[in-house]
Amino acid sequence: METKEYVYLWVLDFNDGQVYKYTIDKAVYNEEPDCCHYYCEDYMQRVGHEISNVQWMVSPYDEVLDENNGWTGTYLQTKYDHR
Repeated sequence: METKEYVYLWVLDFNDGQVYKYTIDKAVYNEEPDCCHYYCEDYMQRVGHEISNVQWMVSPYDEVLDENNGWTGTYLQTKYDHR
């Protein structure tokens, strides 16, 4: 039996200030980059997101990396910190 591989669609929805994660079959993602773009936007609309008010990305990571989860360094730099 073949094991399915997945990538994750992360959506920052400015309408409600929430971040959502959706699982996408990696085969769909790898077919054609443009197809994935349209697939992701269509999927987001079908589940109720307003496309004009979201930012999104596809990532191989299924968890948020932060100082409490997965961060192994001693310092977590933010975009506002200019050391």
